[in-house]
This record gives sequence, structure tokens and C-alpha cells, in this order.
Amino acid sequence: MLTVTLSDISLETVFVCLLVVFITTLLAYLFYSGLWSSILVSTSETEYGPVTMAYKTIVGPYKDAGEIFTESFCLLPDREQLGIYYDDPEGVEASQLRCAVGPVLAKGNAKPVPEEMEKMVKNGFKIVHLPKPSYVVSATFPFSTTLSIFLAIYRVYPRLRDYIAQRNLCAYPAMEIYTDSTIIFMMPLSRQDEFFVSEFQEEEMSIATTDMESFSAMESPVLRDEGGFVIPKSPEERRRRVGEESEELRESDVSSVEETDGEEEQGEEENYGGEGEGRDDGTVEAEGGDTGLTRDS
Repeated sequence: MLTVTLSDISLETVFVCLLVVFITTLLAYLFYSGLWSSILVSTSETEYGPVTMAYKTIVGPYKDAGEIFTESFCLLPDREQLGIYYDDPEGVEASQLRCAVGPVLAKGNAKPVPEEMEKMVKNGFKIVHLPKPSYVVSATFPFSTTLSIFLAIYRVYPRLRDYIAQRNLCAYPAMEIYTDSTIIFMMPLSRQDEFFVSEFQEEEMSIATTDMESFSAMESPVLRDEGGFVIPKSPEERRRRVGEESEELRESDVSSVEETDGEEEQGEEENYGGEGEGRDDGTVEAEGGDTGLTRDS
């Protein structure tokens, strides 16, 4: 009977065995993280919303949002985490990318817990109410490890982009909802402007009305819900209000110009009339003179 001892096993054999174990473990980890998970993108009604959210904003590379996610999770680990991304990284410089990140305090008809709201506000977060869109473009990805986040970003967004482009849809902003086991990607097809938090509503206004800077600082009446929280107005509503006011201003300017032109025309007619009478008298005198000459002859 043959007996095998450690001294009989070569280092090459040990290395190969360890390499096989490492590769097997790595593949298992990637599989568990969702590397080979199927991704289904669809357009459908959503049951997610309306939402009360605590948030912080960031302007810069989206990778920096991870710090806010970590802080939010440490403060309220039992709550779903939500990230709203307003700009396309392929079309906007990394330093100008905008996002809002924080925990979901309440969904649907549920009301947020006052203690949780107070805790988030004390830590520098703000509270916002987000509507429920009628239809969304959505996809899901398993959330089992930290690697799942990066795999989801690099696998799901290209699918979403192709799906939206092929169907000529207008879907924005991009929203990522992190539950205990799933990452939900959702892009609203309606009421999109109402998902802009107050910090970025003013920027949307300045971008859309670059020729009306004087109106950008005008404040509209503040609306509050039953809980006393400010309900942000969408950029679309603000643009409409600015457009109406600017139209009224243009009309008043046009009317004043027309009145001025009318007065100038009236003055010119009077001057023209006086000159005409003078010319008529001169003509009569000339005719009379001609008659006298004829008579003399």
C-alpha cells in the first residue's frame, strides 16, 4: 500500500491546487454578485411612490456619492437608500455631474417617523417629497455584495441607454433604489422635473432662461404639505411663470413703443400739413402772377 506524505508533493502541485481553489472561489463570488444575472429592461407602471426622502446633494464625479451612501446607511441602516442622478456622464463633464442621495423615509400613504426625520436633519440632510410617475423604464439587479453595485452600473446602464434610444423615449433622471436584496433602476417617463431637488431647480432655471437673468432671483409663493414641509416647484412650472411675466413685459414695451411711434407720426403729419398749406399759397400767388403777366401782354 502506497502512502503519500507532504514531502512527496511537489511545490508545483500545491501551487496548481491553490490556483484552482482561488479561481473557483472567484468565479463563485462573481456569480453570487450577479455577473451572469439576466437583465430585463421594460416600460411599465410603477408602485414605487410617492416617496419622502432625506438627501444630500453633490456636484462632481458620481463615484463621490459613495460617501453619502455610507453616511446615510450608517444613520438609518434599516431604510432603503435612494440615489437620483440628473446628468448623463457621457454628455456632461465629471465636475458638473449632479446627484442627490439619501434614505427613503416613507413610501405611498405611509408617513415618515418624526425621530428619523429629526435625526437626518441634525446630520445635514434635507427632506423632500417625490411624486409617483405613471410609467417608468426600469430594470433590476441582485444586490448581494459590494461588487454588485459596480457590476450593476456597468451592466444595466448600457441596456437602459439602448432601450431608450431604440424607442425614442424621454426618460430622466436616473434613479437607483437599494433594497436588502435588489437594486432597482428606474427612469420616469412623466413628471420628470418634479424629481429635481430645490438645489438643482434654480440651476435648471438659469440654464433654460439664460436671457432672463433678471427673473431668476424672483421668488414664487412657497407651498407646504400637511406636515409643514416645502413642496418644491418643478422647473417646468417656474419656466412657465417666468415666460408669462416676460411676455407681459414685452407686451408693455411694445405698447409703449407703439404709442411713441404714433405721437411722432402725428407730429410729422401736422408739420407736413403746415408745409402743404404754405406751398398751396405759393402756388396761388404764382398762378396769380402768371395771370397778371398774361394780362399785361
